[in-house]
Amino acid sequence: MDCRHIVFYGTLQLECDKFRELELDRHLVFVSDCFFRGDLFDIEDMRTGHNYPAMVDGAGTVKGQLFHIREPSFLHAADLYEGIRPGDAPAQSDYRREILRLTRPEIDAWVYIYNQSVADCLKIDGGDWLTHIAEKNCGTRKQG
Repeated sequence: MDCRHIVFYGTLQLECDKFRELELDRHLVFVSDCFFRGDLFDIEDMRTGHNYPAMVDGAGTVKGQLFHIREPSFLHAADLYEGIRPGDAPAQSDYRREILRLTRPEIDAWVYIYNQSVADCLKIDGGDWLTHIAEKNCGTRKQG
């Protein structure tokens, strides 16, 4: 399906270091903030000690950023970044990429959906990764 929009709801948003490190502005044009149906979780990578977001189907609302894709070939690179390898069975990947209808703005866009269990993971109330990280970091600072 020819869809030229993608949503990032976590570490690839404009405000995050990865957006600049990966030079995503060469491949994408920011459209607007967006909202879509789903539940967002905070996943801890035991190997690196870093946390990342995972969106799964659910009744909540997730906040993300909508981008226009300059070249469709970008999707292959994005898939590799998200751990989706050509030829792998879908269950082998942490994520799968699907087209979802956003609730605001009302448009179809590619979204990465977490493909593993979130049973032992922290659900992010409000579905906003950037707010969650800001609150988490603020809560860990020493008073002085």
